[in-house]
Amino acid sequence: MLKIFRSGVVRRSVRVEAFSECTAKLQLEMNDKLEKVDFSALWLRFNCHCPECRQQGSGQKTLSPLVWPEDIKLQEAFFENDELKFSIKGEDHEGVIPGQVLRKFVSDERARRSAAAKMCYLRKPKQGWGSEIDFSQTNNQKGQYDMTQKIAKNGFCVAKNCPTKKNGVLDVCHKISEPIPFLYGLVQNIVNEPNPTNIAFSDAFLAPHMDMVYMESPPGLQYLLCRRNDDCVEGGESILIDAFEVAEHLRANHPRDFETLCSVPVRFQKIHWERENPVYFEWEQPHIVLDNKGQISRVNWAPAFEGKSRRSSMTNEYIQAYRRFMKQVDESDTKIVKRLNEGECIVFNNRRMLHGRTGFKLNGGVRFMEVAYTNICEFRSKAQVLEFTHGQGEIVTRVGNSNLI
Repeated sequence: MLKIFRSGVVRRSVRVEAFSECTAKLQLEMNDKLEKVDFSALWLRFNCHCPECRQQGSGQKTLSPLVWPEDIKLQEAFFENDELKFSIKGEDHEGVIPGQVLRKFVSDERARRSAAAKMCYLRKPKQGWGSEIDFSQTNNQKGQYDMTQKIAKNGFCVAKNCPTKKNGVLDVCHKISEPIPFLYGLVQNIVNEPNPTNIAFSDAFLAPHMDMVYMESPPGLQYLLCRRNDDCVEGGESILIDAFEVAEHLRANHPRDFETLCSVPVRFQKIHWERENPVYFEWEQPHIVLDNKGQISRVNWAPAFEGKSRRSSMTNEYIQAYRRFMKQVDESDTKIVKRLNEGECIVFNNRRMLHGRTGFKLNGGVRFMEVAYTNICEFRSKAQVLEFTHGQGEIVTRVGNSNLI
């Protein structure tokens, strides 16, 4: 049974219209409009902001559901001084949630539902890379905001006029977050070697792929800085392709193949004994991973690092879907093939973008790149903070970290 309230002394912006044992029906002022929002008794109890349930300095929860009543039922709910006060039957505790916390939650949830529209697929820009920034602009937060928004929206950004000194790529990393070590250290030099241990260290064509998909948590952002690329070098253009767009194209045009790549487990590996510290990485997951809303949350694509998958995965349906995806990678409207010039650094989402390189001939010249990585969740954190302080307060979602947000 609902209890109805008609008090005229309650602020117009916040009001408990009614509540039952299970639900509180609130009236909140959102963007100068009154909206009715329901909150369950359990949601309210879990999100109490009183000093007993949440440490005031850190904001961390200190509540213990083990001491709560077996059934969480509302006994009372009312607003006082823009704070929701409530109590639970059978518990000697007054709960409190600030009105601004409730309004922020409702606003953010709405933003999460519409955030997918913020991602766009950059289709063969007419000029340049189509997503660029001058490195000097990133010396302040406004420039860093512009950079992170381009990466969140387009999947990448090319920073121009970057330092070309040794380890200069780290200067670019620090504009977003601390670089993370990987198999080859903190920075990897990409140069042509006579006896390469990785195809990237040769002059051969490098097929579009993602780095280190043989890990549970591959690097998030990759930074590819061109320190030198002599005019006499033929070829060696960088390739970028939006894997999320490729997957969505497959879903729209070949839904059965899409379902196959979402369900068939595939093994990826990096097994290398002939090194100072041998490595034995294996990871098994479908090529396309969906969240609980059916949206793409992760793509795993690195043909050169595919291991020996279970025999049950190798079916006619799988190879058909695999070929279709590979063909669409090559034909994607998002495919960009451009020469990376000295001082240019591609910063791209390694969980979303495929990257590669055309074959090249040095002709006596030098082609010298540096690579570094930063964490995907630290990128999202940086982008979200800058969005709140310099943007419209929208929620940054779908960065490829398998997050359900």
